[in-house]
Amino acid sequence: ITFSLYYQNNLSLINETNYTSLTSFINFSGLVDTTYTYNVTVRDRANNQNRTEIRTISTDATAPRILAINPAGNSSGIPILTNFTINFSENITNTTLSNINFILVGSRSSNITAAFIYNTSNQTVIVPNIALSFNETYNLTLKAGITDRAGNNLSLTSFNFTTEVSPFDRS
Repeated sequence: ITFSLYYQNNLSLINETNYTSLTSFINFSGLVDTTYTYNVTVRDRANNQNRTEIRTISTDATAPRILAINPAGNSSGIPILTNFTINFSENITNTTLSNINFILVGSRSSNITAAFIYNTSNQTVIVPNIALSFNETYNLTLKAGITDRAGNNLSLTSFNFTTEVSPFDRS
């Protein structure tokens, strides 16, 4: 049995390993994040061979990052009926974006739950389930439980913002 691993669409052979047993385990740790192709060739004792079709695999060891959040961190005057748009560096596993991995808490209030709307696989809108309070500082935290499709965790990320002053308090 011969296992052949190629870098990006059969451009160059990275590894070719021959096995004599019927079952084998291959660990290619340390590969760079990219697309690879591979095939397996089996030869019997009479030198007859059978080759699999070429298969494609992709590796991903890069953790997702937040590219942008709107409203931006440390903003003030944010409307009390605001939604938050978050752009990630790569596709996020939608099931990991939930109230378990998201905390929105005000300086004078407890955790606020939210709904999550997936605009695209790398953009999410967070809609708080209640109006925020006027003139309050909030902290929005996204926990490391949020993952990309390869299972890489987002680093704990936190943003602060302050809501608008009540129209009845303005002088």
